[in-house]
Amino acid sequence: MAKAPPLQVNNAVMLRLLGSLNTTTVMINVLAAIKTGTVVVDQTLANQLDTAIRSAWTTNMAPRCATTTSFGGVGVRDLSQANLTEFFSPYSATPGTGTGDSLPGGAACVVSLKTAFSGRRYRGRVYLGGFTETENLANGVMSATVQTACAAFIQAIDTALQAHTMRLAVLSRPAYAQTLTHTTTASDGTQNVVTHNRPARPGAITQVSSISVRNTMGLAAQAQRRRQWLDVVLAHGCEPATARGLSCRSLLTCHRPGPVSGRGSGSHWFQTSSGPLRRARAGS
Repeated sequence: MAKAPPLQVNNAVMLRLLGSLNTTTVMINVLAAIKTGTVVVDQTLANQLDTAIRSAWTTNMAPRCATTTSFGGVGVRDLSQANLTEFFSPYSATPGTGTGDSLPGGAACVVSLKTAFSGRRYRGRVYLGGFTETENLANGVMSATVQTACAAFIQAIDTALQAHTMRLAVLSRPAYAQTLTHTTTASDGTQNVVTHNRPARPGAITQVSSISVRNTMGLAAQAQRRRQWLDVVLAHGCEPATARGLSCRSLLTCHRPGPVSGRGSGSHWFQTSSGPLRRARAGS
């Protein structure tokens, strides 16, 4: 049985923004829209959205992005039924016009999407990257122009959707009901069985009510955690270490190599703001 139901949500449309980082690396942002009227999702819609969104990218994003970053096109798909065709606009690279080298591909400005409701199912994020190094300021914050440009770009997408009786939205995928059984067996053979029941969850599409860039941390600090390898040069002069899964925002203290609460030696242990000591071996 499939782990999740087919992606089918009434009144929902998937919008994909296609582009590239460093000329060859594919960059895809997956957004969602809610229908506010009658919408025909077809090749004509894809082409029209491409024109509007490409113009917004050229105005807001291109001046902040390296010439090796480009916007390529869009894809649209109606999610009111499962497995409907996705329509793509003709791919054509519109490069950035900024001056300077590109930041690493994992560095991004995070645009927050809020709805009228609270909870994970009603919030979204958009990661935008490909900026020049000059947009990551020496004092460790992203430039104000990047913050403004990213928020304006996403707002322009909402405006483009509105022209076709849609609005930017947060999509929540449907889920099957699940019964999870956890069995613990002791050395004498006795067992303890705990069962957790998770009800089925319908898909949902909720209109975005707020678009903002709330965090002004440096662009390099906002890479998605699962993609991030943060090179940390320790202040007390020991060898550089690579801390996997740590961000600039959470790094507080490095403990010198040696026994730390019985954890052994030969590693650097980092105290973070959100958890216990974590280890990073040099060169790992």
